[in-house]
Formats: sequence, C-alpha cells, structure tokens
Amino acid sequence: LGVPKDHIYGIDISQAMVEVARQRLQADQGDILTLDPAVRTWDIAYSGLNVFHYLPYEQLSEAIERTAAVLNPGGYFVGDFITPDHIRWYPNVLISEDKQIISLRTPQLIEDNGRMFQESEIINIDFRNEQMQVSYAGKHKRFLPPLHRVRLAFEQHFDEVMLYDAHSLKPIPEWADSCASTRYVVIAKMNS
Repeated sequence: LGVPKDHIYGIDISQAMVEVARQRLQADQGDILTLDPAVRTWDIAYSGLNVFHYLPYEQLSEAIERTAAVLNPGGYFVGDFITPDHIRWYPNVLISEDKQIISLRTPQLIEDNGRMFQESEIINIDFRNEQMQVSYAGKHKRFLPPLHRVRLAFEQHFDEVMLYDAHSLKPIPEWADSCASTRYVVIAKMNS
C-alpha cells in the first residue's frame, strides 16, 4: 500500500515465517506476550491468520492487553478470527493454484474442560518433482473462543470495538454467536 518498509514491523514466533516476512518488511522472531510499549508504539496493529487462536487459551486477554499497550492514542487494532462453528467451512482438501501441491486435512472439534478447540492433522502431497512426495505437516490445535467472549476481551482494553463478517463485511450484532462466513474481523480503536 505504499507504506515505507521502515514504518512496518512484524513479529512471529516462527523463525521460518519471519524469514518470509523479511522479504517485504522489518521482522523479528518474537512473542506477542512480550510486546513492550517502552520499545516503540504504533498507529496500527494487525494480526492475521487467526494468530490469537493459537495462543494458550489462558493468555487470550493478556495478548489483547499487550497489543493495546503498543498502540498510540487513536491507534487501531485489526485482526481476523474464526468462530467455533468454523469447521463447517474448513477445507478438507486444498489444492495449490498450479495444481502441484495437495493438502489433506482432517479437522475435528475437541471439547476440553468446557472449552472448544479445532484440531487438524495435515498431510501434503507434492507433485512438482518427478516423484510424488508425501509429507506429514503434523497436528495443529487452536482455541475457538465464543465470538462474544472475544468481543468482551477487546472491550476491556479498547474504547471502540466492532466485529465484521470477514466475507460480507457486514457488522456482527452484539448478540450474535456466529456469522455467515464463520470468519470475522475485529477492528478496535484506542481513543486516548
């Protein structure tokens, strides 16, 4: 969007993701739970790929609080989230644009002590070389807090909070438990 590279900074817990990000912006390996406003504050904080869902569930509110702390007055948080019923749209098969890689997924909902998680086992099949290569990408598990719980957590640390369906961009009413696309965007603003 024309923002100078030195005005954008990213962190990820995965060094591999940091290396990819460094091709486009400043990035370091880091943990959202160690964000320090004494180092630097920002006008916008963005979280993609449902990052907050991969945190230990006990640390969701702390991560939101730390994100709010690194924003300047008038700053915004923008991030994507999924609803607990996201499994109804979760793809079991993904095919790369060039049709050379197929990713097979087996998502399932898991209830653990009253909390919902989605666990997916992933196998990738690569046809780019002369021989088919199959690799096991492992299991990943993510916490699926109710939509209203996410809204309340942001309202504790931000002055204005709006949730939008990620596909239609229609506002999600405060009483809603889900949205049509099962993916939503949180936009939260710091007034002071």
